[in-house]
Amino acid sequence: KMDSIQYKSAGAGMLDGLVPFRDFFHQKGVSFFYIEALGELLCRIFNDNRLGTFIIQFVNLVVSLGFMFSAAKTLLKKVCTKPGLLRGISLLAICPAMYLFVSTFMPGNYTEEFSILFNVISLWLCAKYIEKIDDKSPETYIHKPIYAFVHALMFSFAFWIRPNNCIGICTVVAFIVILLVIKKQYKNLFLNAGMFLLGFA
Repeated sequence: KMDSIQYKSAGAGMLDGLVPFRDFFHQKGVSFFYIEALGELLCRIFNDNRLGTFIIQFVNLVVSLGFMFSAAKTLLKKVCTKPGLLRGISLLAICPAMYLFVSTFMPGNYTEEFSILFNVISLWLCAKYIEKIDDKSPETYIHKPIYAFVHALMFSFAFWIRPNNCIGICTVVAFIVILLVIKKQYKNLFLNAGMFLLGFA
């Protein structure tokens, strides 16, 4: 609770013209301050000290669960061909995440909470990559460089919220790198590395 008050104060300060790490200091990253500033802006628009932050949290929750649901459907397509059953199993698959969201992040407004979206987007892209892989076709292991660029953007946003909150993205990137090395897709690996560096720059 005390942390949330500090975060909201940082966001309010930015709206009033304060510059992070010059006019105030907190060990969290600058991405998080901008999220808090957006929440505080909505608070001022609706003239409510909590509503703006709640809206940001709610949107983050819904979008994160949407990407989780899509990723689950993508990964389960090969083992479940019935659309209705696929949606049902995918929904069940994200129920633990819904529970963890509610139970772990109360009362909310934490760095971990806002970092999940960036990690889940990266996981969703990885699911899209896995979906098209066919062991009989080596070219299907080629990873789109634009995906690497997006992974880097997600890594950057999560890193500048809190560095250890981008571990999910690091896991996805490590998986892709190892797979490309195993399949000897070295040219594609270097192309992806270049796009990742470009996205992180």
